[in-house]
Parts: sequence; C-alpha cells; structure tokens
Amino acid sequence: MKPLYSLLGILVLAIATTPACAMQESDQSDGESASEAANGVGDEDSKTFYALGLAVSQGLTQFHLTEQELEAVQQGLADGVLGNEPKVDPQQYMMQLQQLAQSRAEAAIVAERQEGAAFLAEAAAGAGVVKSDSGLIFQSLEEGSGESPAATDRVSVHYR
Repeated sequence: MKPLYSLLGILVLAIATTPACAMQESDQSDGESASEAANGVGDEDSKTFYALGLAVSQGLTQFHLTEQELEAVQQGLADGVLGNEPKVDPQQYMMQLQQLAQSRAEAAIVAERQEGAAFLAEAAAGAGVVKSDSGLIFQSLEEGSGESPAATDRVSVHYR
C-alpha cells in the first residue's frame, strides 16, 4: 500500500501546484494577457508547472472525478504541500481509495460497453450492412465477379 500512498502524494502535489501557477498573474513581466496568466499558461515556469499538473492528472483520470471531488483532492494537495494539518489520516483511507478506483473503473467499463453496443447497433442499421453470425458487421462496397476461389486458392482482399 505504500507505493499507492506515494503516488497519491505526488498527484496531490501536482494538482496543488497547478492552481498556484494560475495565481501568478501579478508576476508576469513579458506582456502576456491576464487571461493567459489566470489560466496558468503564461511564462515558461508557469507552463512547466501546468504541464506537471497535466501529467499528474493522467494518474487521476481513473477516478472520473466530479468538479466537487476534484476540489476536495485539490484541498488535500494544498494541505499536504503547504504542511497544513491534515483533516484525515491518509493511511486510514488507502483501502477506500483502492475500492474507489476499482468501482470507478468498473463503472467506466459498463459505460464503454454501452457506448460500444450503441455504436454497433447504429453501424448494423446502415444501408447494405451485413451482420454475420459471429457479430462481424460489414458492408461490401464493390462486389467481386468471376468464379469463387477454392479452399486451396490464394486471394487478396482490400478492407477499410
């Protein structure tokens, strides 16, 4: 469980620094707009920290966080980075974090399967589309002519 705790600490650090970069608007000296600075993508240092935030976010995507959940994560990051008194003992929540990651991943799988089924149903409903017994959906764009090949013949087929 310790590697997960370390990873979460790094994720928290990166998320906490991303909002801090956005607050550096007054430090901008190269003439960039206030909106660039407010978005945390101003000077090169800000862009570097913003990139760090994006890199850390890759590890959080598995949680499919809502805005409210992300705010709680950012608060935990900020408290950890700034050395504030933790509001909870992180060690006590390692099991819950693992369960959360698993349940969110399972929910994402269900959603992806539903999207995939909807896509296949739509594709199968197209004009001239054939669905084989194995579930393969295809549409022949140009029918061949001539004799059918024998089982020992070599053929070439163009798929798109």
